[in-house]
Amino acid sequence: MEITVLAKAENEAEIQIALFFDDEQIAILNAEPWHFSFNTEGYAYGKHQLKAQISDGSGSKSADEITIEIVPYAPPTHITDTRDGNVYETVEIGEQMWMKENLRYMHKHAQFVNNDNTNTPDYGYLYMTRIGSGQGICPEDWHIPTRNDWRILIDYLGGDSVAGGKLKEAGFERWKAPNTGATNESGFSARPAGSLSWDTIPEEFGRSARFFTSFYGTYKFIDFNSAEIKTIIYHPSSEFYSIRCVRDY
Repeated sequence: MEITVLAKAENEAEIQIALFFDDEQIAILNAEPWHFSFNTEGYAYGKHQLKAQISDGSGSKSADEITIEIVPYAPPTHITDTRDGNVYETVEIGEQMWMKENLRYMHKHAQFVNNDNTNTPDYGYLYMTRIGSGQGICPEDWHIPTRNDWRILIDYLGGDSVAGGKLKEAGFERWKAPNTGATNESGFSARPAGSLSWDTIPEEFGRSARFFTSFYGTYKFIDFNSAEIKTIIYHPSSEFYSIRCVRDY
């Protein structure tokens, strides 16, 4: 918690500020700026009193007090892309924060999923691989996942052979049967947007989720008939895949 006290001495007198948290003295401030970083870890959730007591060289004292409340940490569930107003659901997986929706930021190298603009709300756009790492295409404070970002996620979910199932939406509303191993226990909610070929012919819609990494030529594929997440090393200049963004550290 960051504490800043606004105080001004009369007649240029030197002042001292004592800070109290529930009557426990936590700091003495002797010079501007009257600022203190206080770690509330270990204190009970609920309301507490924070008091600033000011004294000057003459012995005169005054105090001001406010009530604060300590609440449990709750990860954000949504973010808004300030560029276009799109709102995305988010999910915390381990120590990472991911979008649980594909990016749908219009870009000159974006195409409709399955060449149908009605798919955009559910599947986002597909982006041309020639944009390379594409950093800067995600909202502020977010980025295309690096290979290491993906590795942290996959290892947290138990490894390549099972992580795909834990990332996929369950059921058959969007995925073709058998949607092997799909539990979505991660909350990532991968959807099978497929891809587009260089001449924008749809491929594997309903059967595969194909995601960028920030390293050009390396992609992550999750398929309808496997619980595995595959690393694909390929260098197409003009195919189109989905982008999932992860929050900056």
